[in-house]
Amino acid sequence: MLDGHIQLLEREYIPNELPYWIHRKEIDDLKRYGPIVCFETSVPSASEMRDGLFDFYVKLIHDPQIANTLDVDIVMEIKFGFDLFGHSNMGNEYLNGTNSHLKIRSVSKTKIPRNERNYPNHIGPGMPIVVLIQANENNYSININEGDDIYYPFTIFPHWAINRVEITNLDNEVLFDDDSEKCKRLTSHLTQFKLDNKTKKVNGRLFSEESEVIIKGTFNETINVNFLHAALEWNDTLGNTVFQLNITRNSTRVDSYTNGRWIKLERNERNIDLEHQELKKGKRIKLTLTFPSSFKLLYILETKEDAIEREINLDIPVTLTQYIQ
Repeated sequence: MLDGHIQLLEREYIPNELPYWIHRKEIDDLKRYGPIVCFETSVPSASEMRDGLFDFYVKLIHDPQIANTLDVDIVMEIKFGFDLFGHSNMGNEYLNGTNSHLKIRSVSKTKIPRNERNYPNHIGPGMPIVVLIQANENNYSININEGDDIYYPFTIFPHWAINRVEITNLDNEVLFDDDSEKCKRLTSHLTQFKLDNKTKKVNGRLFSEESEVIIKGTFNETINVNFLHAALEWNDTLGNTVFQLNITRNSTRVDSYTNGRWIKLERNERNIDLEHQELKKGKRIKLTLTFPSSFKLLYILETKEDAIEREINLDIPVTLTQYIQ
């Protein structure tokens, strides 16, 4: 038995290496174009750079976030490399060494780097910097201190995949977006991304028994509704489909897609396709979706002559939904 005597001991902790700093910004609004992120910070001074070499990284990340894993895609990683060879103690002169560069690349969750490009780094130690990253139709533009834009081609991941930004190995303060007056000034005149009329942003955490999603229109061969997490559209490798409701003329299927698989289909569930009375092309329809619980979907499909009602068990909670398409 314990006798009630407890002693608190203190031990001095001496780290063997510098801490690995991470500044993180969640991207709540996925974008196909426009400003992705802007940040303001400063580069460490020459005396703070060990052995005359220093790197920090800016990572634009796609993280589906359903499971706590380290399997993320890095849509774009910018390495700011500094080499103090040629640095002068007289005045503020700074000459780039052979390792001063910007290296930009993409890295998939398989850890394979792709589309690697190198650019000169004109930033010196101790300098304040403001970095603005925008998505354009065929590339990303990276602007540093309002100089000439650096263009990085868009080839691997769609722009909307970016849902987090991380700046690593930099212990100086970082101000993101509206927390920086300089960023606010730079982005105030820029065209902001807007969703099309087929896509709606929602807060899935607010779904409850009283929630309703109503879709009206004309039936044209199929009706396809996607409830999405970390995605603006269905994609076979990015984001998650909380569920997809697919209605054809004669049947309905509801399934969830994650990690490259349709869950119900993979389990070979019976009655995955629910038959119903034939829907005719050109008919006006009303589709009402309600949620008795986070893992249940009740849908009612109405035409002028008939109503089809089904209750479906979901494999991913509807509360994870961020977009409906």
